Amino acid sequence: MSTPRIIEAEVEHLDIIVELWTQLMRFHSDRDSRFATIEGAADRFRDYAQQYIEREDGMLLLAFVGEDPAGYVSARCAESPPVFVGNEVVILEDMQVNESFRRMGIGRILTQRVIDWAKEMGRDNVQLQVAVCNPEGIKFWHEMGFHELTYHMRYELGVNVGWDKA
Repeated sequence: MSTPRIIEAEVEHLDIIVELWTQLMRFHSDRDSRFATIEGAADRFRDYAQQYIEREDGMLLLAFVGEDPAGYVSARCAESPPVFVGNEVVILEDMQVNESFRRMGIGRILTQRVIDWAKEMGRDNVQLQVAVCNPEGIKFWHEMGFHELTYHMRYELGVNVGWDKA
């Protein structure tokens, strides 16, 4: 395996990022229908991802192995309510490693780049959410040193949702 090459994504990489994001969404929606996306989601995500390229308090990195896109990560600076110690945070929004490049350390490299960036930005911690239906992801994040702080919960009202609560 050649060493992964990590670059800061630019506008010309958005098609690659959207394809990797689509894989991420498919992975989750195959496990839990509540992750189903709306029509036109890829186009909306493309616009959303472009914001990470343009903003100074965001990052969008792309990993390649040789010439093949292998994964991406997006993160942004944020603030928790100003009543907490350590309220200046980085939110790791998304990370996807193409299935054919998993177990090669790419996720670890991307995560470390986010952690290093958070330190450079003077942030107190890095936060993320991981789907309950993704035990491999939960294990990965634990191995990377992340731990549970809160449980992100939701109550389904049944409106415009394609699944039954039962």
